[in-house]
This record gives sequence, C-alpha cells and structure tokens, in this order.
Amino acid sequence: MRWMIGLWVAFFAGFVAGHLRVRRARGGGSTRENRVRRERSSDLGMALQFSGMLLAWFWRGPFRADLLPVAFVTGAICVVLAWWALFTLGRHWRVQAVVTDDHELITSGPYSWVRHPVYTAFLGMVASWAMVACPLGVFATACGLFIAGTEIRIAAEDRILGEAFPRQFPEYRRSVSAYVPWLR
Repeated sequence: MRWMIGLWVAFFAGFVAGHLRVRRARGGGSTRENRVRRERSSDLGMALQFSGMLLAWFWRGPFRADLLPVAFVTGAICVVLAWWALFTLGRHWRVQAVVTDDHELITSGPYSWVRHPVYTAFLGMVASWAMVACPLGVFATACGLFIAGTEIRIAAEDRILGEAFPRQFPEYRRSVSAYVPWLR
C-alpha cells in the first residue's frame, strides 16, 4: 500500500511543480493576467471530482492485494501521463478553466491522443487506488462521481476553448477524444 501512496505523492508533486513553474513564468503572481474568459461551471465539476477522490481515499474495504500489480502499473502510467501533460501545457496550466489573452491551443504531446490527458491520468489514479482499497460499490461510486465531474469540466473547458479558437478547436475536438482514447 505504501507504493500506492508514493504514486499519489508523485502525482501531486507534478501539480505543485506545475503551479510553481506557472507562477514563476507569470512573474511570481505579482502581475495580473488579462483573462479572456473563466468558466465558473467547472467548479461544480471540480467538486464532484474531489468528492470521488475523497470517497476512494477514505472509505476502506478489504485490501485487494491480488489487484495491486495492476493498480500500481496503472498508477505509475498515470503519474507519467500527468507530468507529461503538465509539462506540455507549460504556462497554460491552471486548476480552473481559464483562457487568457495570450493563450495557445495545445495539441501536441499527450494532447494529440486526448484533449484532457490530466483528467485521464487523474481518473486512472482514482480507479487504481479504489480497485485495491475499496469495496466494488464504493469503487463504482467514486469513479462515477469523478467521471460526472470530469464531464462537467470538459464541457466548460471545451466551451471556452471553442470561443477562443473558433477555427482550430472544432476540428481538434472532432479528431481527438476528450479523455478516453478512441471514445468520442
């Protein structure tokens, strides 16, 4: 179980590193950005995602050691995917759905496979933890809450990206899955 906790620490370390890198790129947060649009509806999605994650983390069932190898490999892949996605986003990474005046549509790296690879990685982390630590019903509920929140956030982010990039984004959206490869 310590290995799984270590994966979560590595996962969140990527978010902290990404946040610090973005703050440094923006001058330590001392200058205010001009935001084209912030989509507040994504906050509800974030709350549902967080609820799913907390449910998986704090509801304990019988530990499934037989699934640990699958969970660990899934989690490790998700850590790498999250770090790669955050690195590829660079200064555009945010916790909330925001498009700034100098925003670029990122379509390279993991963004050429799925439009929202951070959500893919996060869902994989929640599922990998829940599969070894939670009863089946809790696993399904935690993943369901996370997916519901992800769907809300993707709708919000796609909306503002579509407005910011009216020529590029519709084609990108048609050709690249949201967060599960090959599933439109």
